[in-house]
Amino acid sequence: MEAPPEPPTSVAIPVVPAQVPPVPAPAPVAVAPAAPAQVVPLPVVAPPAAPVTSVPVSVPYQGQYAPLPGYPWLVYPPPPYPPASAPPGPGIYGAPYPAYWPYPVPPPRPQVSRAARVTILALLIALAVSVVGVGGLTAYAAGTGAFGATSIWQDTAPKEPPPAENAPASAWADWARRSVDDAIKGQAQALVAGDQDAFTGVADPANATLVSDLKRRFGVLRAMGLGVWTEALTGGLKQSGTRSWSGDIKVNYCFGDKNCVAAQITEPSRWEVRNDQLVMVELGKSDSDQNGPRPWETDQLVVKRGSRAIVAATKTNEWRLDSAVAAADKAAAVADTFAKWSPAPNRYVIFLASPAEWTKWYGHEQPEWAAAWAVPVSDTVTEVVVRTEVVQQRGLENLLTHELTHVTSLAGKRLGAARSWWLIEGIAEFATMIDQQLASYDGLDQTHDFVHSSKWDGKPNVDPPSTRASLDEAAARYGVAFLSVRRIAERYGQDKMLAFWGKVVHDNTPLDDASQSALGASWATVSADCASYIRRSVG
Repeated sequence: MEAPPEPPTSVAIPVVPAQVPPVPAPAPVAVAPAAPAQVVPLPVVAPPAAPVTSVPVSVPYQGQYAPLPGYPWLVYPPPPYPPASAPPGPGIYGAPYPAYWPYPVPPPRPQVSRAARVTILALLIALAVSVVGVGGLTAYAAGTGAFGATSIWQDTAPKEPPPAENAPASAWADWARRSVDDAIKGQAQALVAGDQDAFTGVADPANATLVSDLKRRFGVLRAMGLGVWTEALTGGLKQSGTRSWSGDIKVNYCFGDKNCVAAQITEPSRWEVRNDQLVMVELGKSDSDQNGPRPWETDQLVVKRGSRAIVAATKTNEWRLDSAVAAADKAAAVADTFAKWSPAPNRYVIFLASPAEWTKWYGHEQPEWAAAWAVPVSDTVTEVVVRTEVVQQRGLENLLTHELTHVTSLAGKRLGAARSWWLIEGIAEFATMIDQQLASYDGLDQTHDFVHSSKWDGKPNVDPPSTRASLDEAAARYGVAFLSVRRIAERYGQDKMLAFWGKVVHDNTPLDDASQSALGASWATVSADCASYIRRSVG
């Protein structure tokens, strides 16, 4: 059965002033006015093209998957934040901590006898002689190649010379194909092995811009911790001029260990003959049809790795990385528990985007009210990007718990995702509220008003907000979705709730069949119970 369109999933948060790092940005950035003490959701306006879940926009390419039309993002009305001028660091929220604990005074050193000092001096002289001798031997061995100081991949294979100048075009085309195949295969091996010179050596050395960008890419990818990286031509080469060819390079990559699940992109490239060698003269980026460009294709990134997550940002957001990684690792521990249909990712990959990067990375313009989105880059791999302009550091754990739960729960077939917005958003909200009292849920007031209005049809499988819905209504629909999923888990147990969820979202099983099979009750019974619970919960 062909998979229906897939929902983009993202989380919207009312725009509040961003924390400002200690060093001012090179250029001023507009910051929204401070949020009032009682934050009321603002109107949700989805992209004109369609309705949206909590992960925006997955665009199909090469038959991998198709996106659902967008659904409005969940709203988190946060408590008042400190002023935008508050610097990052300890003491912003709550009681300040001391800058450091007193360092203990070292104890007095014991007195050493004269005989002992003479003995120690003799030993030091002997040690120095030994070091000099070993150092000399080491230098000699290294100079003569007796052993290598580092273990790197080296391309020692001789390059195939080009055909004769008057050889037929087909001979030149075949040679070009073989040369590019060898070059990009060697480049991939060099990246994995950590050999920057070999990685950049495929480029025309006179093309300083390209060589510099390849060095940037090499450093970023190595810092992110590659588990897999392969390159291969796809679709062959096309002649683009005299002794010039263009072709798409298919890249499979993932971050983590060697068992991580790879995503795929294609990048355009152009090659020309220089000094009887075919060298790269241009390397493009993946396009928006592939949810590109990926952040590592375009920007110099600073990377911080945690136990379960990799977080990267440009210099502007470097100050956020330590707390972001801590929040991501905590969120990952929750999201891992929802990896029931495909294994949890080797590492969750998260990018922190400044305003300029938010509009560039992944190739799709987002609504002004969006704060983060999870980007499906394959059927089972999803990356997350956070719009730091509107997200406070203190809200990251909650936001990332929601988004990373999309990463795990939506990995797989998701054949019923197009009709399951309430389950997709409900489970992500459910994850943020595990072991928390219902009264702490932010959207209860909006849900109360919605439930007591004529807009709710009394069904737990609530429709997504329309593109014209107010933010209050959007928050309320998220609230109904959350309460429905929470009630099913409370009444039947979380395992049965997840079984029901998977049958509907991944297997596209009709609600009543899924309910009978997973919960042992008709959907009419489950639906009525959920509706009653929703009314009781909101008062």
